[in-house]
Amino acid sequence: MRRVALLGLALLLAVGATLLVGCQSKEVTSAKVYIQQDDWDKAIEQLKMAVKLYPNDPEAHYLLGEGYAMKGDYEGMNREFDASLAISPKFEKQIKATREKYWVRAFNNGIKKYNAQAYDEAIKDFATAAMIDPKRPESYIDWAAACLAANKLDEAVKAVEQGLQNVPDDPKLLALAGEVYLRANRTEDAVKVLEKAVQADPSNAGAVANLARAYHMLGKKDKALETYEKALAANPDNTDLIFNEGLLYLDQKQYDKAAERFKKVLEKNPDDYEANWRLALTYLVLADSLNAPVAERLVNGEDVPKEEIQKVKDAYAKAIPYLEKCVELKPDDPDLWLYLGQAYVRAGFPKKGEEAFKKEKELRGGESKSGK
Repeated sequence: MRRVALLGLALLLAVGATLLVGCQSKEVTSAKVYIQQDDWDKAIEQLKMAVKLYPNDPEAHYLLGEGYAMKGDYEGMNREFDASLAISPKFEKQIKATREKYWVRAFNNGIKKYNAQAYDEAIKDFATAAMIDPKRPESYIDWAAACLAANKLDEAVKAVEQGLQNVPDDPKLLALAGEVYLRANRTEDAVKVLEKAVQADPSNAGAVANLARAYHMLGKKDKALETYEKALAANPDNTDLIFNEGLLYLDQKQYDKAAERFKKVLEKNPDDYEANWRLALTYLVLADSLNAPVAERLVNGEDVPKEEIQKVKDAYAKAIPYLEKCVELKPDDPDLWLYLGQAYVRAGFPKKGEEAFKKEKELRGGESKSGK
């Protein structure tokens, strides 16, 4: 009989405990009344008491998080939301909706201010968005971009590093972090994140170019070229990759290979100014290397075979079509007219050279670096 009585008492206590947990506390009840009256200050007071008295009540934590959000205290919001979810997923849907609402508001405000070039204000909004939902990579990406636009490199580093702590595998964030690290002269850190970025998205030409650049800066030229070759194997028609590989060959003084890459770009886009200029520059460098010893011999009164002189002229002539395209695309750049005039003269077209020098002189307001 005693054992039965004890079991009955235990059952009664268990039921009572269940009823107690299932009941809404008076503090939460009071808070809901205040919320209906839009009196969040008093609601928050009641909810603070509720979470203190009943720390395992997911609704109390959830509602307190809503209150903090209303007051713009997003750290408090996240703390209470996380506490609620740790106890139960019951309010997960509401929590997700609230975070989304406030995140969208902050992020869109940041976009508007960024587009208006109010970068300092945009930085604040993107940082707030990152605080509201730390798992959204867009916040950190635009936060860092606004910092770069405002010439605040240290803050850009802070933005990407905070982002990488919370979203370590996002390809776009990794790529941007690599660019930021390169600007901050943190080359080894750049390589680490850019390797991950390229592995995640081999088609990201900017990330590939920055990774190759970082390798090059560290003296790993073979690694840099290998990076381009792998990327081009997967994306053979990507002109950005082809162009950047050409730049690397140009920097390494592998002029034939550089010219080949720039020509490939122009086959796909004849009006690409940078490709035209780099190809012209490549041919000018090659022509200068041929011209220097010939010019020295002529100055010294030596007889130089006509074939050698013609070879120099032909070398300069190769640059002319691309310089002509450059002045077509940028007709107001006096330096381009200077280079074109020099190429004309050295290629054996003195009259065209004089015309180009005249145009250069006009653009410089009556002066010319050519001496003409």
